[in-house]
Amino acid sequence: ERVMIATLKSQGLSNRAIGRQLGVNHQTINNGLNRGTVRQLRRQKFNGKIYEYSYYIYSYEAGQATYLEHHRHSGRRR
Repeated sequence: ERVMIATLKSQGLSNRAIGRQLGVNHQTINNGLNRGTVRQLRRQKFNGKIYEYSYYIYSYEAGQATYLEHHRHSGRRR
């Protein structure tokens, strides 16, 4: 399902449209996108100076890893 969300989002569909197609609430789509969004850095050297640019991409692998990490910490405290 995460791969499907990534594919549909790259096609320019809104969270509501993706939710309708997958049969889930648009907020669930939004939560999944936020969970899987990672910051990428790009460095560029120009005239002896190094410039850093950051941008955000969605990675379904990162979303799954974040989900598993949160799931591991969930539950009753002992």
